[in-house]
Amino acid sequence: MSTQFSWPVPGGTRTSHNFRCKCPKHIGSDNGNGHPGVDIAAPEGRDIIAVADGIISAIENNIVGFQEKSYGNYIEIEHTTNGVKNGLKTRYCHCVYKSVLGEKGGKVVKNQRIAKVGNSGNSQDAHLHFEVHKNNTLVDPYLYVSPNS
Repeated sequence: MSTQFSWPVPGGTRTSHNFRCKCPKHIGSDNGNGHPGVDIAAPEGRDIIAVADGIISAIENNIVGFQEKSYGNYIEIEHTTNGVKNGLKTRYCHCVYKSVLGEKGGKVVKNQRIAKVGNSGNSQDAHLHFEVHKNNTLVDPYLYVSPNS
């Protein structure tokens, strides 16, 4: 499937290659049997951008340090096409404390900076945990993004 989505961390490198790979238990996973998204390594503080236009549907910006079973600081965006929700939602997790920009209900545009790569929540090193949902079902993010986009 081709996509118009941008890569969420310019210069970031994918570190998990397979959606739902075997990995340690993680929030949203299948009890340790699957990974609900992909991880993109980048230095702490690197910009995270919105992959497409949308509306902020959820935000957390006050988590400091490690917290088990937590996405840490995150932002979730419901994407739109010509201002109409299109059933796609993206989630950007483990962001730096107080780096998430905007508020619930706020609009974002493609390639707008929305946060900074961090290590908050259930995380062992700076990276972005990135998820794509289609009609409220987790889907393989690589159907929509690639490091070359």
